[in-house]
Amino acid sequence: MNKTLNLKIWVTQKALADELGVKIQNVHNWVKRGNIDSIKLPGNTTLVNKNSISINDLHYKRNTI
Repeated sequence: MNKTLNLKIWVTQKALADELGVKIQNVHNWVKRGNIDSIKLPGNTTLVNKNSISINDLHYKRNTI
């Protein structure tokens, strides 16, 4: 069986951080704490499921004012 990833849902940690306006370290921490689904690809790439986030992302927003 050939599995494929939906790359509209599974994104890099940096892409999710940019989309949410948070630091990439926040996304790393969410992965580490299990607050978001992630998969490790061969090499050193981790993809996250941006639909599975279970934290209050507004708490981590960068102050843009």
